[in-house]
Formats: sequence, C-alpha cells, structure tokens
Amino acid sequence: MWETIELHEIRTFLTLAEELHFGRTAERLHLTQSRVSQVIRELERRLGGMLFERSSRRVTLAPLGEKLLQRIRPHYEGLHAALAEVAEAAGGVTGRLRVGLATMMAGGDRLGEIARTFERRHPGCRVQLVDIGHDRPLLGRLDDDVDLLAIRLPINRPGYAIGPVLTEEPRAVMVARNHRLATREAVTFEDLADETVVSIPNAPEEIIAELYPARTPSGQPIHRGPRLMSMTEILAHVALGELVHPTVMSTERYYRHPDVVTVPMPTERLSRSGLVWRTGRLNPAAQAFVKVAEELLAGTNDGPGRLDPGEPRSDR
Repeated sequence: MWETIELHEIRTFLTLAEELHFGRTAERLHLTQSRVSQVIRELERRLGGMLFERSSRRVTLAPLGEKLLQRIRPHYEGLHAALAEVAEAAGGVTGRLRVGLATMMAGGDRLGEIARTFERRHPGCRVQLVDIGHDRPLLGRLDDDVDLLAIRLPINRPGYAIGPVLTEEPRAVMVARNHRLATREAVTFEDLADETVVSIPNAPEEIIAELYPARTPSGQPIHRGPRLMSMTEILAHVALGELVHPTVMSTERYYRHPDVVTVPMPTERLSRSGLVWRTGRLNPAAQAFVKVAEELLAGTNDGPGRLDPGEPRSDR
C-alpha cells in the first residue's frame, strides 16, 4: 500500500511534524483541518501504524512518526534541490523572485542595492519586495508565496536556513513624548519593569523573546499588551501612553509620530536581521540572490553578512 503514497501526503506529514498543530498545518498548506486529519489518517492506514499521538491539548510524534521523519526528510529536501538544479540547467535564472519583508527595518539599507545588482546580473529575473504583514504566521509565508524572507533574528528551529545578515544595529525604545523615560539619554530593559509592550501575532517565539522579553534581567515583569498588526497601530498606542515599544534605532527613519520619541538602548546587545529560507528549497533565482547579498555585504568581520560560528550556512 505504501507504494501509492503521493508527494502532497509527505508534505502534509512533514509540515505537521514541524508544527505539531493541525490548525497551523492547515493554514500553511491552505487546507482545512479536516483535510489534514484525513490525509494523516490515510497515511497511517497505508503505513500500518500511528504517526502522531493526539490528545485534546497537544499533538506529538509517535515513535513510528519519529522514524519516518528521520528517514524521509533528507530525501524530500534532496528532491527539491534536484528539481532546482534541473530548472537552473534548463533555463537559468529567470522569472520573478519574491523577497518578503517582515518589517522595513529587517530589510535594511542595503536590500535595494542587492536587488538592483541582482537584476543587472540576471536581466531575465525581476525582484519583488513584499510586505508580508502579520495576519498569518511569518515563517509560513515561505511555504506560500515568498522565496526568501528578511526577518529579525534569531530563528532557532529545524527546517529553516539562515543566510547573510542584512542588518546589525543598536536597540531603542519608542515611548510617548510625556512618558517618564522620554527625556532620558539612554535606557535598558531593566527600565521597562512594569511597562506594557505590544503582542505581535504570528511571529516566531524566539523573536518575541528577543525583542520583547517577558521579564527584565532582574526578574521584574514586562507586561504583554494588545495584539497589533502594524506599526501604525503600535505608534498610535505608544502615543497614548498605553505601550512602550522596544525596537531598533532605524525604526524612526521609517515610522514617525509627532507624540512619540525614540530613546536609545546602547548597552543592550545589537539586534540583527537576515535572509531566511526553507531548508532544501533554495531555487536558482533565490540562490543567485543570496550569492549577491553575501558578496555585497562582505568586507568586515563584525558587520552584516557574517554568520556566527555554528549558525546554519546557505544550503546551496
């Protein structure tokens, strides 16, 4: 029976094994939850055993599912790589490359230069920079309609490759003009004790923890506020004194409000953004774009473009 298993069933299994949540899996694959359940049940029937343990509260991989995941994922990624190589041999770098922007700041000052250089070298391919918004899981867009994603780091989860670092910059906090911190020359996360910060929907948990820690270094709480979808909404709430907004210094170049001021956080560690893609799914155009980015961003040991030891390298 296993000989009739199709590629879309394998993709459904791999996505559920990563998300461990039927709803998120359905959203990423543009299916209904009932369809995801049906595919998994049929796959289990044909393989002769349970792949997932389900309860009302959680989904976990069963031992058989763990074994299947370990054996099949490298082959699935290899298939994508092989198809990309054949496409490159057949037609080179052509068509359209979609680069998603989680925020304008994540793309940084050099992204436009990278895109223009790429298009000069590959005139048959056009770059489209896409504001992906926060109405869906950010990383899920890499399974949907973008080839690369410029996003704040870190990304600490299997199935994603981190490429060139686009930005590395000081942190800051945006506060209302009449806020107690507004006249300070500098602040730290310790100064945000008992303040309220935004809840960003659909962002990876590791990014949330990095940008909006739940506690100060000494353990004082930093409260979570409303779920807001855009910087326009965030600035409006900050201006009213309902929120403070930890961010990066470049934010004020892209977004301004007359009743909001930006206070530096110079002693906090620098924040970075970079290009991210799904492991094993770097198509020829995306591969060429990453190569251009690495070339243009290279030149210093500590600036954008350098990966820390142990970080995933480009899977080309």
